[in-house]
Amino acid sequence: MNNFMNWVQSSLMPPLAKAGNNKYLVSIRNGLVLTLPAVISGSIFLIIANIPIPAWTNFMKPYMGAMGVAVNGSFGIISLLATIGIGYELAKALDLDAINGAGLSTMAFIVTSFNSKLTLDTDNFASSWFVYCNCLFIYFSFNFTFIREEGLDYQVA
Repeated sequence: MNNFMNWVQSSLMPPLAKAGNNKYLVSIRNGLVLTLPAVISGSIFLIIANIPIPAWTNFMKPYMGAMGVAVNGSFGIISLLATIGIGYELAKALDLDAINGAGLSTMAFIVTSFNSKLTLDTDNFASSWFVYCNCLFIYFSFNFTFIREEGLDYQVA
């Protein structure tokens, strides 16, 4: 057992520690923390609505529509919250303006959420999130920065 632990410490831990300190992975981890309130609140409504007791099920029948709205509303916004959080945290990790990073990532997320009829389709939120992540990481990995003119505020430049 001691040999196994030594092997884990010497061979496995260094690359895992390096991956754990990667600023992109840390930004994803920290950005996803923003989704926890929506996950918890949606889960509470989901559990309350689906307790498998016949008397409770009969009692909840008139309220199932409202419970479904609460569940779908909280779970449906998770990808948007993840977009905002990851964009904010990644911009902060790259020493860029964090609010602009959150705004840019939200804009990219919304643009990728349009359907073939060019209307915003919230059903696409889950699938377009992956497109957004790839676009954002490519953008930041090439380290594009805006060149500011001297004397201009960053909001104007």
